[in-house]
Amino acid sequence: MVKIERILDNAGLKARAVPPRLLLPIMEAMSVEDDDTLQEMWAGLLATASQETHSISPSFAETLKQLTPHEARYLERVREIVLSERGGDHLIPDMALPRYEAFEKRGMSVRDVPWGTYGRLGLVQREYEVNA
Repeated sequence: MVKIERILDNAGLKARAVPPRLLLPIMEAMSVEDDDTLQEMWAGLLATASQETHSISPSFAETLKQLTPHEARYLERVREIVLSERGGDHLIPDMALPRYEAFEKRGMSVRDVPWGTYGRLGLVQREYEVNA
């Protein structure tokens, strides 16, 4: 709860009621999580749900439940790289990932990113170019 309060305070927002269809699955998963990265993600999801109840899908909690701590940390790094490379402050649908060099200059091998998990969960979508 402290993390949620910090997130909302940093954004200058007050907590609002969260519908039970969102609150209960988030609180259940959040209460048994012992990894700091995942705890922060759960807190962010609940803070967002308190502000944007109609734009948060219950599937977000199911997706987050399926991430390992390693996958969550990598996803956070990917998000940081995308935002810094694009010069934006939020992600948008169909946003392209930066080139491999952007990952490598941050000491992150693209080969180590768990793309299969992210693709399976619908978090990223890979495109292939076929040269005939």
